[in-house]
Amino acid sequence: MSKPDFDIIALKPFPLPKYIDLLPVGVIQEFSLLYELVKGYIELLLTFTVYKQELAERLQEQTERINKIIDLVGRYDDLSNHIEEQLREVRRLFDEFNSLEVVQYQLLLANFNLNFIKRKYEQMVEESDTQSRECILKYRDHTIGEEQLGYFVKEFRAKRLEYHSRKLKLERWNEDRISGLY
Repeated sequence: MSKPDFDIIALKPFPLPKYIDLLPVGVIQEFSLLYELVKGYIELLLTFTVYKQELAERLQEQTERINKIIDLVGRYDDLSNHIEEQLREVRRLFDEFNSLEVVQYQLLLANFNLNFIKRKYEQMVEESDTQSRECILKYRDHTIGEEQLGYFVKEFRAKRLEYHSRKLKLERWNEDRISGLY
């Protein structure tokens, strides 16, 4: 807020009222030395009253702004506290998740070994072979139209491809390999 221009000229105290001109010069000089009298005269001037009202309005506006800022600061403090609580909860949940993940991997490691996984994979290979054989049996028992023949070939190829890729992976798994140490 800039400093307003306010001086004796801005108050427009002159010309003085005519009844003061009737007083002798000595009395006027004596009156001008009386602080309370001059102060009272200035406060009665219209320009001073207007200035005082403008100043009061500005002060009121600034007070309202400050009160709004104080209210915002209070709300932001509450929001900040709420965010901090949520952050603590997220950290706690993350730590709990990490510990449970470690426990899960430890349980998996304790319950599953390589032979168990190989047996499961062998079962999957056998299931793939059985599914492709069932596909042949299903179409062997029924007469197949030209439209169904394309579908049958596509389905059979997909099942056999799955079987052979799983079987190849299982065979590679069972190979004795030498690690790449030099």
